[in-house]
Amino acid sequence: MLVRADKRACTSAWRVSSRAPLSALAVLIALAVTAGLPATVHAQTAYVTRTFSDLVTPIDTTTNTAGPPIVVGSAPVGVAITPGGQIAYVANFTSNSVTPIDTATNTAGPPIATLPGPEGIAITPDGKTAYVTSRFANAVVPIDTATNTAGAPVPVGSEPFAIAITPDGKMLYVGDEGDSSISAIEIATNTVVATILLGGPTASIAIVPDGRTAYAVGFAGQVTPIDLATNTASATFSAGSTSFGIAIAPDGATAYVVNEFSGRVTPFLTASNTVLSPIPVTTFAVADAVTPDGKTLYVTNTGTSPGLTNAVTAISTATNQPEGPPIAIGELTFEVAITPAQAPKAAFVAQAGGAGQPTRFDASASSASHGSIATYRWEFGDGTIESTASATTSHTYAAPGTYAARLTVTDGEGCSTAFVFTGQTASCNGSSRASAAQSVTVAASPAPAPLQRALVPPLISGLRARSKCVSHASIGGAPSSGARGLAFSYTLNEQASVLYVVKRRDGSPGRRTCGAAPGRAPGSYREVGGVVGPGAGGANGVSLGDAARSHAGRQRAGRTIRLHLTRALLAAGRHGVTLAQIAQGKQLAPG
Repeated sequence: MLVRADKRACTSAWRVSSRAPLSALAVLIALAVTAGLPATVHAQTAYVTRTFSDLVTPIDTTTNTAGPPIVVGSAPVGVAITPGGQIAYVANFTSNSVTPIDTATNTAGPPIATLPGPEGIAITPDGKTAYVTSRFANAVVPIDTATNTAGAPVPVGSEPFAIAITPDGKMLYVGDEGDSSISAIEIATNTVVATILLGGPTASIAIVPDGRTAYAVGFAGQVTPIDLATNTASATFSAGSTSFGIAIAPDGATAYVVNEFSGRVTPFLTASNTVLSPIPVTTFAVADAVTPDGKTLYVTNTGTSPGLTNAVTAISTATNQPEGPPIAIGELTFEVAITPAQAPKAAFVAQAGGAGQPTRFDASASSASHGSIATYRWEFGDGTIESTASATTSHTYAAPGTYAARLTVTDGEGCSTAFVFTGQTASCNGSSRASAAQSVTVAASPAPAPLQRALVPPLISGLRARSKCVSHASIGGAPSSGARGLAFSYTLNEQASVLYVVKRRDGSPGRRTCGAAPGRAPGSYREVGGVVGPGAGGANGVSLGDAARSHAGRQRAGRTIRLHLTRALLAAGRHGVTLAQIAQGKQLAPG
């Protein structure tokens, strides 16, 4: 009977490059293991296989708490998730099957029979096929995810385990441990088109999201870059020792290699293959995965001796420090896969203004599968591009016309239109739904109204009435006194011209403007003009003539004008006196 340390040794042994290809040890494990894995999530969910427990554990990466374990087949090892995030596929090493897990309910479906020793698993970017390596059949088995049925196996080299698919979905790469090589398979035909020789067996493979380079990690810590355009291997470099898993951040800038026996994760920069300072984790770390937002690295740890923990460690990629205590799982945590972020949905409306006037845009109807929209990128169709954190903005088009406006949204996890994939499970299931376009028709603006010289009419202060009916008897004598005459006084707040109209009753028929004098027949009043102002009929008086209307000259602002009507200038009878104020073509407003 194997002790737990032996189990860990077995698990690691078939990955260590200093040892021969370990089909015998794999058989030993097949006889000994009875466990499964947990899963984690970061606004999605991460799934971790637990090889000695026949379980898979989901982890909520928002809270870093493990959920109830899911029973799968015997000795689960590899796990990968469809791009839409609906199904996680788990390779069960000793039961020769693959278990699909419904991620909405975390329930296992009927097992899918495969060839002996299924270990590594990867799902094509279109989500239609899952490829599973069969260690004992020296083959890769395709599984139709629509029907969950296995297809014809693809022969490869000896003892295949590591597996990765290019982001364009055209090529599949399988690490043949027994041959220290990688088989390059054309997915369209499921045939091996190239064999890439390496210096030792491959523990894991990951691909940079741009699809140009794959990294094959050997058990002794060597990393081999592979040019995917030519299927040629470049010079290896060291990223720690006794390595196993590798994960590449969604932005493709950094890769993280798990150093199994030294209890470290060694990052390196993919642009220069520069190795960075290692990150301490629990001894017997095995595999890792990065959350879709690139902020957290999850590392599985296997161990039951003092100081060792069967757990998952969450590490901040910003600080390279643990985000909290290890997440306890159970015996022999092995591989981990995180459900992909889903593309947000873009939607907007535009309220067109005229040329030279603001057109308003509102993207409040946009939505994210998890969290919220972080960035709104506006292309207004006239060559102007703007990014905002707000759902609303405005843009002024210089000329009339129809413009093709487009909005592209990015959620808080960095997911947008681009599909992000590093070999097995997508990070972002980007799609065109994150972008929306519509035509915006901008009309010519109306000609501007003539500029008014004064927005507010000139004011007259101190004017109490505009008209008054007076009798001849009520009008006094000399204009200078003002006591016996009818006087008006006012002050202008700006220079203006003023018109005065005096109406006198006569015997002609027509509408009356004042009441009839006692004892006299109704009649109307005809207008007789009066020019008022300094020097008009006196220094401060009025003169009346036969003109229908007359107006005073421009009076300067602030000057007080007094008007006197005298009896000497009016005939007997009742008279209507009307003041009509005209300034620059507008009637004055009383103050």
